[in-house]
Amino acid sequence: MLAFNHLSDLIVEDTPIQKVDVSPWLSDDYEIHIKRDDLTHEHVSGNKWRKLKYNLLHVIDHHAGIISFGGAFSNHIYALSYACFVLKIPLILYVRGDKIDPHNPTLAFCIKHGAKIMMIDRSRYRDRNDAAFISEVQQRNPNYFIIPEGGTNAYSEAGTRELAKQIKFYETNFDGVSISAGTGGTASGLINEGVGAPITVFSSLKGNFLQKDIDERLKSDAQSWCLNTDYHFGGYARWNTELIEFIRSWYKHTQIAVEPIYTAKHFYGLLDLCGKGELRPGKYLMIHSGGLQGLAGFNYLNDGLLSFVK
Repeated sequence: MLAFNHLSDLIVEDTPIQKVDVSPWLSDDYEIHIKRDDLTHEHVSGNKWRKLKYNLLHVIDHHAGIISFGGAFSNHIYALSYACFVLKIPLILYVRGDKIDPHNPTLAFCIKHGAKIMMIDRSRYRDRNDAAFISEVQQRNPNYFIIPEGGTNAYSEAGTRELAKQIKFYETNFDGVSISAGTGGTASGLINEGVGAPITVFSSLKGNFLQKDIDERLKSDAQSWCLNTDYHFGGYARWNTELIEFIRSWYKHTQIAVEPIYTAKHFYGLLDLCGKGELRPGKYLMIHSGGLQGLAGFNYLNDGLLSFVK
């Protein structure tokens, strides 16, 4: 495990819980804290480390390499590329899109760190979870371990449960805990382990299909939770000027960076629910799930609109 230790020694697993001043948005009746999982590591950040940790340990012991999937600006492929680079694990990435854009900061980072990029068109990419497609991919590389898009599988839950245990160890009197979701993998681990308070999951995607996806992963004794689908701002990777202004004012006031795909929507949503009185006054914990590499991709696509966030 020496190679793994070389990476894990750089990770801050026991990230701090910090109280944050939210007086521009809420009255003193609300006390807001943040679990700073954005501070785990510069590249293997937040819930990506939580999800990848036990996947990587499994691969080191049993497989020759990793195959995974993601969009062209994915936090998952970014974090996985760096982890595999440090651990010297061969990595093949099937990426949604027609061709490699050499100026895309996420793909450039993955290539720089040794990932082999296989671009597949959107219609083909929809088959990424189908048995026939998985079998075809596996036959090309029979001793490679396949990690699904976003990193959610049986191994990822062990890491997300560790996050829940940290929250319970340091604080047990929150009135609510919240997390953003793309695949719902981090949320399901938290819900199964329990965090000592009801969990609100803020979906970054339009629609409520995550309800079924998360429910299918839950144990019979899972704690109470709810899915909020009201703050997707038009759908995955969609945004508007209101969200950008929130990111601007949030960063100016707190100096805590957020990105517009997941965390900004989550933070905006929690503060909005409190401001409307839909969540009763009390003490709430928002989990910052990292993913700040997404700011570079957002700025690349939108003429540096969020370049003020460092």
